Amino acid sequence: NKVESGRRYIMQRHETGKKHIGGMTFTEVDTDQAIIAENNAKTRQIGDDVSNLNDIQKDQANMIHQQGDQVDSVKQDVDDADNHIIDTNEELSRGSDLMNQIRQKKVIIVILSLVLCLIIIGAIVVAIVVPVAIVASANRKSNN
Repeated sequence: NKVESGRRYIMQRHETGKKHIGGMTFTEVDTDQAIIAENNAKTRQIGDDVSNLNDIQKDQANMIHQQGDQVDSVKQDVDDADNHIIDTNEELSRGSDLMNQIRQKKVIIVILSLVLCLIIIGAIVVAIVVPVAIVASANRKSNN
């Protein structure tokens, strides 16, 4: 088993010697423990970094979700605006048709008014001319 062989190795290294570094004496076990402590610190730092990275990814996912909602909202607004434009074009078309109908009715009213005016003027002329013609005709007969 690996753990047991590791323990034997450490025990053998402990029994065999000491290291001298900078005037200080360290056993192999002390050195191994320092390395293990350093590795543990690095492992904790990696864990902290992974945790920070996880937090960043969560924040990013939230932002993407919010932006997705905003994009959906903008898309809906664009669709609504498109529908409003279609409705407006239909209203303008109906308005144009109504204006044409009103214009045609105005022309008919003007023509009918002119005809009526001509009839009235004709009636007035006839009312004035006919009695004058009758009187003139009567005067001619009496002169003859």
